[in-house]
Amino acid sequence: MAGTDLQGTNLAGSKLARADLRRSRLNQATNLEGAVMTEARLSGQDLQGNNLAGADLRGADLRGATLERAKFIGADLRGVLIGCCPEAMLMGEARAEADCEPARLRASDFSGADLRRDTWPADLWAADMRGLALLGANLTGTVVGPADLRSARLSDAAALGTDFRAARLVGAIFTNARLNNALFRSQDLPDAQFDAAELTGADFESAYLVGANFTGAWLEGTRLHAADLTGATLRSSTILGDIDDPGLPATLTSADLRESRLVGTNLVATDYCRANFEGAVLQDINQNPEMPWLFVGLADNGAWTQRTLIEKMRSARPPRELRCLRLVDAEMLGVELFDQTDFRRALFQRVVIGPGEGDVLSSMTNADFTGAVFDDVTFQEVQMAGSHFNNITATLLKMPGSVADRGTFGGARMERPEFVNTSLVSAAMAGQDLSGAVMTGANLSLATLEGAVLIGTNMSGARLRTANLRGVQGRELDLGNASLAPYADAGGERPIGADLSGADLQAARFGGADASKAVLRGASLVGANMAGAALVRVDFSEANMTSANLANAAIDQCSFHDTRLINGDLSDAVGKPSDFRGVDLSGANLCGVVWGEFNPAAEWEGAVLSAATVCPPKNENNVCNTTATIATFNGAPTCRLFGVPDVGEFANLPGANLAGRDLSANSLRRANLSGANLAGSIIGDAPEANFTEANLEGATIRAGSDLTGAIFTEANLTDIVIEPGAVLTGVQLVDANMRGALIDGAILQDANLDSAQLSGASMRGTVLDEANLNQAGLGGADLTGASAQRCTFVEANLSGADLSDANLTGANLNKAILTGARLARTVLTRAVLSGALLDAVSMNGARFDTADMRGANLTDARGRPATVLGANLSGANLCGLQWGEYNPPETFTF
Repeated sequence: MAGTDLQGTNLAGSKLARADLRRSRLNQATNLEGAVMTEARLSGQDLQGNNLAGADLRGADLRGATLERAKFIGADLRGVLIGCCPEAMLMGEARAEADCEPARLRASDFSGADLRRDTWPADLWAADMRGLALLGANLTGTVVGPADLRSARLSDAAALGTDFRAARLVGAIFTNARLNNALFRSQDLPDAQFDAAELTGADFESAYLVGANFTGAWLEGTRLHAADLTGATLRSSTILGDIDDPGLPATLTSADLRESRLVGTNLVATDYCRANFEGAVLQDINQNPEMPWLFVGLADNGAWTQRTLIEKMRSARPPRELRCLRLVDAEMLGVELFDQTDFRRALFQRVVIGPGEGDVLSSMTNADFTGAVFDDVTFQEVQMAGSHFNNITATLLKMPGSVADRGTFGGARMERPEFVNTSLVSAAMAGQDLSGAVMTGANLSLATLEGAVLIGTNMSGARLRTANLRGVQGRELDLGNASLAPYADAGGERPIGADLSGADLQAARFGGADASKAVLRGASLVGANMAGAALVRVDFSEANMTSANLANAAIDQCSFHDTRLINGDLSDAVGKPSDFRGVDLSGANLCGVVWGEFNPAAEWEGAVLSAATVCPPKNENNVCNTTATIATFNGAPTCRLFGVPDVGEFANLPGANLAGRDLSANSLRRANLSGANLAGSIIGDAPEANFTEANLEGATIRAGSDLTGAIFTEANLTDIVIEPGAVLTGVQLVDANMRGALIDGAILQDANLDSAQLSGASMRGTVLDEANLNQAGLGGADLTGASAQRCTFVEANLSGADLSDANLTGANLNKAILTGARLARTVLTRAVLSGALLDAVSMNGARFDTADMRGANLTDARGRPATVLGANLSGANLCGLQWGEYNPPETFTF
């Protein structure tokens, strides 16, 4: 029938045995239903959508054919060649073929088809059968090989002894299938459906069956050696005989075995951690000795129930090994466990553990809960001192009134736990995320919480005596009425209270707390509320307490060394601090402060007050006039801080550390700040101030500030920002380091910058008229639009500098280096450029009229100047000069 046109032909029931139809033309309309086509040759044919239901295709060759959406319902496909098995031992020498193309079968329907082994097996080797319907099909003995059966539907199919080891089966459905002695070894079968399947003798060794469904399946002699069935469902299944080997144990972690039946099964090495055996019948089994609770929960009828387990635990002490126990919706009241009971990796879900009848307390001291999972669990008044909670995962964990002293919580993940009135003395909770936790009334004395996250945590009324809270993140932490004082026991009182050094306690609440002798060195207490707190001998040195509220607080013997109390409220605070050196009280409210006399005044060295600092005494009605302020210490006689030396006019503070201070509201007129550290500070008016050798790296000089005549000789002004309009007329910047400075629009008229380093500085629009920049380093500086009239740049380095649109009229650039500089539209009228290096400069539009350019080097200069009228170029090197044609030529008159 070679070459016959059979398109649209009704061949239903036709006898086409051994017919060669490879060159015939068939189409979707060709009806082959029920046709007898044994050993027919159809390779390469396009049969997509054809109806071959009930057809006899035994031994037919369909390799390379297009069979998408074809219907093979009930067809006899024994020995059919669909794939390309290369193994002669399986297929026979004449049938094995390695380099052919498998048939294309997507969306085809093989329901009820017979693919059993006949003389030779059916060949599905490497066929793409994704999503195929194989419902009720018989694949017993079929050669599957690396066929792609992902998401294929094999419900009610038979595949007795079929080798699926090389196939791709993810998502395949084997519901109610007969798979006795089938091979699935090392298969990847997550969430596979084997419910109600017959699996006698099936081999799943080393298979990945996480989440698989074996509900109601029959597993007699099924080989599950080293298989992973974590979370699998085996509910109502029957498991007969051994399923694994001690050398290759199966994993049944969190598996669902409810109402299942296990007979003669050896579970000695099986991991059934957190598995659900509720209602399972266990006959002649061997349990894992590390999880002996399995036998404890067996009722007289052989069924395992959680109720039986708990009743036996109440009546007699259960074994110490309760590892991996699963308790759900349970109450354990009055249970007394052995010391050091092992609860590792256990699961507690909706469980209450508490006192039993007659207030008999539950006890589980030194218990090990490492890796356990807690979901809505309450330990009420339980004795559990010394217990380990390392690496637990907990949601809604509560321990009201329980004792967990010396408990360890390393690596625990707890979501909003509740430790109300819990005793956690010496507990190890370093690095824990306890955000939003409720720990009211808890006893955390001597506990370690270093680096913990306590954002929004409620610790009101808690005891944190001598606890380690260094570096905690505690924004909005509530420590109201808490005790952070030193811990005391029979051995005496500890030298310090709670240590919160470096902690982030912004907006934290300390109202009514006793923080005596606590350490808050370097802590961030911005906006913290400490009103009325007992802060005796607290170390606040270097802390940031901007806008903190210390009203009515007891601050006797506190250290505020280098503390920032900007805009803080210390109204009516009581007690004499021990150290106020370097404190910044700018804008603070000191009304009604009672802290006694300070003697010597050196205790206030470097203290900062500002015009906004409120510091009047109260009137006869005990009311503070908060509108009264003092500007500098000159007005301090009206204040209780009489004699405090302020950073202000005529201040003498050589070498002082004022880094990061905002001094913009202070007048520093004629202040001596030589050698001082002002890195990152903000500076306002400072006329005639002395900043010799001072460090002003990254500092800011405010716009409009007056620094006329200030001295910055050899000072470090790296990356300084001098805002537009700042007046630095006549300043001394000899040998100053101003690399990377931002001084756009500043006024440096008549300034002395001899030998100053300004490489990479931005000086756009800066006024430098009559300034001295001899031998200054300006490489790569941006002087766009700057005014430098009559400025001297003798031997200055301006290589690569941008002088576009700058005005250098009358400037002296004798022997200056301008290699590669940009002089676009630069005005150099009457400028002195004798001996200057102008090689490779760009000077389009520049004005050189009447400039003195004798001996200048303009090698390879480019761009057309606007004018060189009257310029003197005697002895100049113009080699390679490229400045185009001049018209009119008068502009090029020397």
